[in-house]
Amino acid sequence: MRPLRVLFTIQGDGRGHMTQALAVQSMLLDAGHQVCGILVGRQPTQPPPEFFVRKAAAPITYYQTFAFATDPQNKAISPSATLLRNLKDARALIRSIFDIRDEIHRHKPDVVLNFFEPLVGICYALSRPQPPLVCLANQYLLLHPDYPFPPGRWIERLATQFWAGVTSVGAKRKLALSLKPRANVPAGTVVIPPLLRPEILARTDDSNGRFLLIYLLKAGLRDEIIAWHKSHPDFEIHCFTDLAASEGDEVRFDDTLTFHRVHETKFLDLMVKSGGMVATAGYQTLSEALYFGKPLLTVPVANHFEQACNAHEAPLVGAGIAATTFDLDRFLAYLPTHRTDRSAFRRWVAQAPQRIVSTLEEVAGRTN
Repeated sequence: MRPLRVLFTIQGDGRGHMTQALAVQSMLLDAGHQVCGILVGRQPTQPPPEFFVRKAAAPITYYQTFAFATDPQNKAISPSATLLRNLKDARALIRSIFDIRDEIHRHKPDVVLNFFEPLVGICYALSRPQPPLVCLANQYLLLHPDYPFPPGRWIERLATQFWAGVTSVGAKRKLALSLKPRANVPAGTVVIPPLLRPEILARTDDSNGRFLLIYLLKAGLRDEIIAWHKSHPDFEIHCFTDLAASEGDEVRFDDTLTFHRVHETKFLDLMVKSGGMVATAGYQTLSEALYFGKPLLTVPVANHFEQACNAHEAPLVGAGIAATTFDLDRFLAYLPTHRTDRSAFRRWVAQAPQRIVSTLEEVAGRTN
């Protein structure tokens, strides 16, 4: 069978979708297929993550895409500012849609694999490129009839489901990442396990240290960590977030609190040694904590409904506890009671390569 040529399109805000893309890249290469190109949507002021550029197996093309805007404190999503920002960028976004169309035509892939990039769905709605489209994200599980949504918040729920539909217009299959096995949905949705990087799957030296590892999606949330730390100066904390360019790769607040620029290897090294993890409720961090059996406190970014869903689901799958603030006192009290069976989760994760590769081969008409 001739190797598949797969074109990646990635919504590049945060680290989750890019980390998932690297995991799929490894699965495809192991199966003898090829990633022929990578399109990444980011803001012009966002530098590409070093780890992704270094590990990408194909040339990367960047384009401008939709972006969330935060409040002045860089702590919460601002819906009004988000709307105004993207309306202001409308001309650049329209140009990006045509750039995506042209790149698909130039690469001539057998399949386009979209990691939740909305402009790709719009491109397929307007231009109908020839290669079949497959879409992959944990957000597609929000379309599953058995998903346990947090109570209330119906407007946000419908808006998020609508947005998931926008990203997947014209898709032959939607691959929905799930923290546990669930039945497939007849309307083209295939439930798949979380996607973890090969570096994580290869780690066996995990232990339980006496420090906390924290990941903050928004750097403005550092103030909450500092406030707690000042009353608990003897407790060691390592916190990863987006640092300003002038701050370098590491800022030592004092002997027991260090802020780090997001760095995949350093984050993984500290993760496997930590006594517990605290994070804004990103899906990838939640999956990694489950894989290593690390107790987790999830704190969703305000006005970020997808993170609210992740935080609501975390205790249901045995990952830890959820809160609306960085209540580290409560988390420290929880740590001695944490119990989880990571072996079941690891067996589920191990099914990902077969499910993903077979779906892409089927959509491309390469099944035997």
